[in-house]
Amino acid sequence: MSEMMKYIPLHTLALGNIDPAGHLRNSTPDSVREATLGVLDECGGYPNFIISSDCDIPPLSKWENIDAFFAAVKEFYDGM
Repeated sequence: MSEMMKYIPLHTLALGNIDPAGHLRNSTPDSVREATLGVLDECGGYPNFIISSDCDIPPLSKWENIDAFFAAVKEFYDGM
């Protein structure tokens, strides 16, 4: 994602890039936090970037993982 951000025009939104099955459904809150902060560290400085899952959040995803995603987003932007 970070490699492509420099080629995406500022008037075009880019969303991503948390693996919904690998992280939100089948991982741990710590792993979700780490992945989310990693993407934000690489792409959060671009004004046209929006953190998101790659696609839909799978059924049976753990609420703890979804909460960890949003907590990491808040942590990142509160620290700016």
